[in-house]
Amino acid sequence: MKFVRLGPDAKFERLATVISAAAVLVLTAVIVPLARIQLGDSGWQLLQETAGAAFWPLAAGAALGTCLLLAYALGIHRRPRLGLVLVLAPVLLATAGAALGTWSAQVAGASPAQASWATRGGDEVLAQLAAGLAAPIWALMLASGLAAAGGVVLGARELARARSLSLPWMPLLAALATITVVNTWSSYAKLPPRPLISLLVAAALLGPLLAIAAWGQEDPPEAETDGGATLILCLLLSVGATLAAVGAEALVFRAAALYAQGPGAEAHHHAMTLGGARGTTIRTISGAVAVIGTLVTVAVAFGPIRDRLSLIQRRSTPVVVAALILLALAILGAAVHRHSLSRAITSANRRPAATTPHHRAPPVTSRPRPIAHP
Repeated sequence: MKFVRLGPDAKFERLATVISAAAVLVLTAVIVPLARIQLGDSGWQLLQETAGAAFWPLAAGAALGTCLLLAYALGIHRRPRLGLVLVLAPVLLATAGAALGTWSAQVAGASPAQASWATRGGDEVLAQLAAGLAAPIWALMLASGLAAAGGVVLGARELARARSLSLPWMPLLAALATITVVNTWSSYAKLPPRPLISLLVAAALLGPLLAIAAWGQEDPPEAETDGGATLILCLLLSVGATLAAVGAEALVFRAAALYAQGPGAEAHHHAMTLGGARGTTIRTISGAVAVIGTLVTVAVAFGPIRDRLSLIQRRSTPVVVAALILLALAILGAAVHRHSLSRAITSANRRPAATTPHHRAPPVTSRPRPIAHP
């Protein structure tokens, strides 16, 4: 008698296609409304106006990434080699946002040889630096949504190859605890509502849960011969989605703090529109809670099958290396932006504040106007 291993269950394939397509469509449909709720109508309007010409091109890039995600989701069992494309779209968005933010910081802290630089006060430069953070914020929001949806799609792809499923109790409890702590901390720290951050973190955790449901039992899917490290890419997208969401929120906090130091009542109004200046401890914990929770969930989910992950990595080294290079480029872009912003802030703090009426901002109107770049 010969033992014959069963192949993937067709119903899991159908379920995976529905889950992945629904995740892409739902995230695409709700990211803008939830961003408006989180920022408020005034904050959303301020984001659009200060992002300027970069707002719609970044949105178009995210729309293209959504089309790629949906195409991959609908052909989830026929495109194993395109998983790396799902990493490429959010990385390009995040890198573009970092480049735009770096350019804005360099323009705001222009060289003393320029005439406009010599007449600006330090508080005006700080307000211009705050306005220059709009494009990176928007880019990171979009990148986080794409990365979270990509993680769900890749997790569902593992689900489509499953012979049987197991309920991952410990990873599920870790994910629920992470979401609960994120929302509890918001209430404790008296932060504005954070529905977009909560949804992005939850979506980032869903991908690993789907994947471990297929792998966390005695009869895992058969090893892929040419598909590559789907599990590795799922993990990278999950962690990357949380990092992008946390980075976007951190930049909102930074923009509010910079506006709070700007000239006149209008800058103060912009600071309050973005939630007001927050202490360093609140900002640090807000991001650390989500990141640590995601890492703990991933570790609990994939710790028991780390030997299988090692085998996948050896079989698919080029895919893994390419994904890690892309992630490193995005992190490098964020580091360069942070460095240029810190240098511009330090330079602005050394300058005296604007004191003449010509440099003071106009009074607050019913429609707040962003402080334009020079």
